[in-house]
Amino acid sequence: MCVGDVNNDGFNDIIAADFGDSNISIYLWNNSINDWDPEIKIYIGSSTRPWRLFIGDANNDGFNDIAVADNAQDVISFIFWNDLNKQWDPVLQKAVDTMHYCIAIGDVNNDGFNDFVSGNLWETNVSIYIWDNSSEDWLPKEEVVTGAGPAEIVIDDVNHDGYNDIITVNRLNASASILLWDNTSNYWDPEIRLNVGEEPICVFAGDINNDGYEDIASANASNNTISIFLWNMTTTSWESEIRKETGNRPSEVFVADADNDGDNDIIVSNTNSHNILIILWPWTSPDSTTPTIWGYDSFLLIAILLGISAFLLKFKKKNKF
Repeated sequence: MCVGDVNNDGFNDIIAADFGDSNISIYLWNNSINDWDPEIKIYIGSSTRPWRLFIGDANNDGFNDIAVADNAQDVISFIFWNDLNKQWDPVLQKAVDTMHYCIAIGDVNNDGFNDFVSGNLWETNVSIYIWDNSSEDWLPKEEVVTGAGPAEIVIDDVNHDGYNDIITVNRLNASASILLWDNTSNYWDPEIRLNVGEEPICVFAGDINNDGYEDIASANASNNTISIFLWNMTTTSWESEIRKETGNRPSEVFVADADNDGDNDIIVSNTNSHNILIILWPWTSPDSTTPTIWGYDSFLLIAILLGISAFLLKFKKKNKF
């Protein structure tokens, strides 16, 4: 699922991948009625299994588009927004490598135009398509080496030199790969590999320790942890891994100000324990946290406590003591 302005009207919308029926579902926000319009379904193609979604300006025309990673065919499906007719153009598909699992849109070669990167789950590389603004199309595919089974991709300036880089987590060999852009050679430096927990399936770049610099976090599904790599501006490198326990099989990790106190926190969704974990800043120590876990049990406990409080208040008033 993704949230973003897919029809370019200034209001965020919701899109979801319908894995079982070869569609994506779009819910457009209608600001007049303060609610979403009825569901719009866009058919991706026969034998397709839409898996991951991305909202961004894929064809560099100034308008957001939709990109869909397909779990069954070796293609990326693009749904371009046509601002003349205020509708999406027919689906365009671009070939990538085997069992691509994820997609990211961003300016990977730092030329001012968005490109796209696809992770190939059964390979040890990512497929990169550079946008050529002269031809208004992508150049032929480039493949850049990563760890085995890149499962999630982030495009961001993670070494704080003013140029975007590429970060992946590699599901099959418990690692994260960092491809730093070298503006002198006009290409990526050799892969930097960081060891993380078993079966990493999500990566996020953000200011985790609230020092003004981007850090990196991965969700490690098989050993119920997240790995955190803080950026050290003094050494211009990442510090040693900090590993924190989560719920059962963490599937997503996100960094944002969850409690609205001005500091970023860590939010983790746990697939098998049916809850989310919130690690509020400041952490209790570099090696431990006092996390807040929200799920069915948490809300049941709150409901019970509220019920007891209401009963005691009523009893107190009745007996006047």
